[in-house]
Amino acid sequence: MVGVMHASPTPAEEVTRAAMRRAAALAARDEAALRLLMHPDLRWTTFRGEVLGYEAYIIGNTRGDLRWRSQRLEDVDVTVVADTGILTAAVTDEVSRDGRDRAFRLRLSQTWVRTPQGWRCLAGHASRPDQPKNSRRTGSRASGWWRTPWSWPSSDRNRPSATA
Repeated sequence: MVGVMHASPTPAEEVTRAAMRRAAALAARDEAALRLLMHPDLRWTTFRGEVLGYEAYIIGNTRGDLRWRSQRLEDVDVTVVADTGILTAAVTDEVSRDGRDRAFRLRLSQTWVRTPQGWRCLAGHASRPDQPKNSRRTGSRASGWWRTPWSWPSSDRNRPSATA
């Protein structure tokens, strides 16, 4: 009988799994899971340009009127050098705020560091992609992921938030 060998995940796969756990923790409003996944020295830049630390990020995403329904990562790319992983992705956020459901698409980058407790997100940045002037572009924009229209009303754009 031949034994079945289970290959250990690569560091890039470990970072991707940690990012997926983070997305699931947002949707579940799982503050304890986010505290384990986010680094205590976290710096998160929202698509509005706000820079949040650890506490503000976690509280803003687990309490209050912002409720995550889901976060889906697509076109995920991870590069790992030593104990640092850089993840980039297209992200679809589905949230509710003030009783209104919203869905929008952003570009996302995250910096993960390997700690004795596992991979933890040290920094993140979410941004709205520019609408291309020429629809014949190539690369990730050619897939059309960016075509989802921006759905937050302009009156909500200046509102404090920890989204994405």
